[in-house]
Amino acid sequence: MQQAPPIPLRIECPPGACVCERERLDAPGADRRILMLTREEEKKLLARIEAVASYDDLLRLAQRMAALLGITLHIAPGANEVRTVRGFDIRLAEMPGLCRKTCKEIPAAVRRCLERHPDIAFAILDAHDLFAQPSLTAGAPSPQQSSTQQSSPQQSLLQPSMQQALQQPSTQQPSTLQPSPTQATHLPDPHQ
Repeated sequence: MQQAPPIPLRIECPPGACVCERERLDAPGADRRILMLTREEEKKLLARIEAVASYDDLLRLAQRMAALLGITLHIAPGANEVRTVRGFDIRLAEMPGLCRKTCKEIPAAVRRCLERHPDIAFAILDAHDLFAQPSLTAGAPSPQQSSTQQSSPQQSLLQPSMQQALQQPSTQQPSTLQPSPTQATHLPDPHQ
């Protein structure tokens, strides 16, 4: 019977040149999938990211990266307003074995993809809108799973301060347009 060839693993970075903490992957039970991302495979992945043509393709690619390599890709509008693709917060979740170079190159490839396809950038903005349905992210529960865990979809979309304001009864009296007793209304008499 013929044995399968061994899976090539990523070559170790020189000591002190990277912060990948590859030695933590030697522990029993450690997730070593990230080591299957060799330099050649990384080039193929970057080319695939840049070739993405729709928001759904980008989500599927992020899910495949999570399933095959354990990489979690986060794409969201930045804290300030988004005027260009530089305004997006694109990053990889930290994990042992993930090289510093890879942590920079994958977000850069996503930005190049967003520059070529502005409709994907608009779809990301729409997915993170206040009234939009929560988007799927790699490793996150689907909207059907999350709706059973949450009490109300409206509460999950609002910021915590807004949720508290909606839950508390209003203590203010409605304002009226009639003058208060201390304010007398004096109109000039036309016969004087």
